[in-house]
Amino acid sequence: MTCSFRQILFVFKLGYKADKYRSLLCFLYHLWVTFVNLVFLTLLPRWLIVAYEQRIPWFRVLAVLLFLWISQIGYSLYSNYYNQIFKPVSDERIYHLIQKEIFLNSLSIPFSRLDESEYYNDFMKAGKEAKGRITSVMDQIFELILNFAALFILLYVMARIHIGFVLIALLAFFLPLLWKNRLNHLIFHGDMEALKQERKAEYVNRAFFLKQYSREIKISNISKVLLKQFSDAMRNLREIRRKYGFKITLLQMLSFFFHDILCYVLFVLLAVFLLYHQSILLGDFVLAVTSLSVLTDRMNSCLNGFFLLRNAGNYLDNLEAFLPASFHNVPGQNRKITPYSHGCGHQEAEFSSLKLRSLTFRYNGCSQYALKNISLTIHKGQHIALIGENGAGKSTLIKLLLGLYDAASGEILLNNRLLSDYDKNSYQSLFSCVFQDYAVFGCSIGENILCRKIEESDLPVLTDALEKSGLSEDMKRMNLTVHDIVTKEFDENGVIFSGGQLQKLAIARALAHDREILIMDEPSSALDPLAEQNMFRRLNALSKGKTLIYITHRISSAVTADMIYFLENGEITEHGSHQELMRLNGKYARLYYMQARSYKEN
Repeated sequence: MTCSFRQILFVFKLGYKADKYRSLLCFLYHLWVTFVNLVFLTLLPRWLIVAYEQRIPWFRVLAVLLFLWISQIGYSLYSNYYNQIFKPVSDERIYHLIQKEIFLNSLSIPFSRLDESEYYNDFMKAGKEAKGRITSVMDQIFELILNFAALFILLYVMARIHIGFVLIALLAFFLPLLWKNRLNHLIFHGDMEALKQERKAEYVNRAFFLKQYSREIKISNISKVLLKQFSDAMRNLREIRRKYGFKITLLQMLSFFFHDILCYVLFVLLAVFLLYHQSILLGDFVLAVTSLSVLTDRMNSCLNGFFLLRNAGNYLDNLEAFLPASFHNVPGQNRKITPYSHGCGHQEAEFSSLKLRSLTFRYNGCSQYALKNISLTIHKGQHIALIGENGAGKSTLIKLLLGLYDAASGEILLNNRLLSDYDKNSYQSLFSCVFQDYAVFGCSIGENILCRKIEESDLPVLTDALEKSGLSEDMKRMNLTVHDIVTKEFDENGVIFSGGQLQKLAIARALAHDREILIMDEPSSALDPLAEQNMFRRLNALSKGKTLIYITHRISSAVTADMIYFLENGEITEHGSHQELMRLNGKYARLYYMQARSYKEN
């Protein structure tokens, strides 16, 4: 796909947003490079010979040489400033803007795409392109324009000497078009095939160095499996490089023969022939020979620039997919969310109920349904427990409730309005969540809880959340403050919390945001029974007037819930209060007695 005018506009718009002087200084740099090459390598030798033959006064020759010498010094100074100071800083500004926009835009990508391997390939491609594609396209556009200008000047001068030089140059220019498109097609598809294998190798690289994988790798033989995956990926990479490299080399050799060798031989033969037949002057002969390398280089640059831009269109398509907001507003601005904002502008007073009607869902590529015909109602202030074995569909139900996935059939209603009537970000702002696989970030304790920079006014909120979660006691014992960094990722003095302490940190994060609905996915999995009992006592006390939904395997944690839903194979098989389910004497009751007996034995 050729780099379109819209994509070129997109490139320069991004460049201007990041650095408003980049385009101007980039153009001046390439203009100066073109001027220096054109004058010093071609026009100057001819002019000096003509000046000698026509007896031009020496002081005029000296003045011209002095002017060109000063220009060369200016070019050298500017070139060093541009390449060593301005361009590296400007490149980082552009990379910062693009990568930040990729991160922000990833928030709007459907959660279901995270299950697709192709998404990670696209994401990696976008990340790779963010570093250099935009700046390289800017360089290529300016180079192409100025190279064509220089080529036109050279061809005009050569045409005045003899039209044969122009015909040879055009022949050498157009012949490679026959295979250049095929060459760039091979390069692009080779890169795309290699990217999948590079992602596999990168995954193994992460697994060996990230803490979350290290325990299993050190105490098991999984390292052999990972090393085999790495070896397979590297072997496949070599095969891809070999397969495409052989074809690419043949086409490049073909291009070299017709474009460089043929052009050079014909040029020299014509120049010698014309000189011996006294059809051209000595200065013209020198110009023809000395300009050959410049003319060839300009033609090569024009040809390569055209195909590089053509190839860039494929890469920019992928980058644009991760940067839709870049065509309109400055990244990070105008992203405000109105809480509970109805699609037609209606402002909801407060949360009153959530209803799930006949929800059915299955994951992409799975033949079995994860949820089947789920119906339930959650009223404001209710405490809801979801019980069931692993794989019963509890966490999937929470993901649908949060709007992370769309159900295959059925509907969700907020305050008796369809979920599709609400802005999704606004709807999700109703919830505070503690997931089973919660994330802890390499920043301060306070920033992990608030999910933003700490301000002085935040200290009461932080203190309250830490006390409610029970983490404040651990922090006092460890002599920590909310400004201490979690993990040693970026700070050698970073805090290493235990699993239970990290879970308390995640709970503090949910409590600090004080949302309408609090969701806990296995909130006590890393806690001992006594700590679990204390945590639920605090949660029940803190959640009065709030809606609480939690998933748990320990039925003792669900005893105080207003409504318990027992899930099995993606369906709700039992529901009611603890007393009602015990009287039912079904699977819930049997599981309760089994766990109670196990606790007594221990």
